[in-house]
Amino acid sequence: MEVSVDMLAIPVAHGVIWWVAAILFSGYHGSRAILNQRRWVEDENKQRAEKGLSTWTLPEQVYIYRAHDCLFHVVCCLSGFVSAYALSMMFHRIVDFADIGVGSAIFMSFLGIVAIAGIAGVLPPLLLYGRLWGRFSGQSN
Repeated sequence: MEVSVDMLAIPVAHGVIWWVAAILFSGYHGSRAILNQRRWVEDENKQRAEKGLSTWTLPEQVYIYRAHDCLFHVVCCLSGFVSAYALSMMFHRIVDFADIGVGSAIFMSFLGIVAIAGIAGVLPPLLLYGRLWGRFSGQSN
């Protein structure tokens, strides 16, 4: 039996499940970013209070830290799902894998890395700090 491209196409129902998972994962990573920023700002407020400086108020925290970080993590996670979807669509359109160009292979590898890093939630630190773990230099998780 010969496998055709039509047999490999993702049905619409699976597409809906895919995008629901994308929204759920993005929401999770966004809420995780808010909680991480809350912990970080609490530590910074303690340090500022010890030095006699004014601390961040809740509206300032939300505006400066939490909203931005939440949106950044949501966009990174969604970009991972979009990359994985684009990668699967490219795989379905390739007839002969032995005959793809170097540029296509590199682009597909890049999409795979962005997909895995974005969905796993490590794309934001990879973009911000150039590494997968650790917040600041000399510190690792």
